[in-house]
Amino acid sequence: MLKASIKPREDLETGLIGYRFRYHDRDAAGADDRDFARELNLYADWMVTERFFVSAIYAVAFPGEGADERFMGNDHTAQLFEVFASYSF
Repeated sequence: MLKASIKPREDLETGLIGYRFRYHDRDAAGADDRDFARELNLYADWMVTERFFVSAIYAVAFPGEGADERFMGNDHTAQLFEVFASYSF
């Protein structure tokens, strides 16, 4: 995992997180190649008030050769957008 972030304001943090997923045990995974996927996440965390927090993330994962082998050619790029909100009483 590699992470870089900036905090342009006291109530806001944005950043990028990169992941590299590899098989620990190729035999158990049913793949010859250890490279499963690489993922890049772009996120923002905003503390709207002292009690209200909002977080959003956009993630994209690029399958590697190990994923292609394991899932028999299903090597489609996966994308996710998620928003999380929390309010403390």
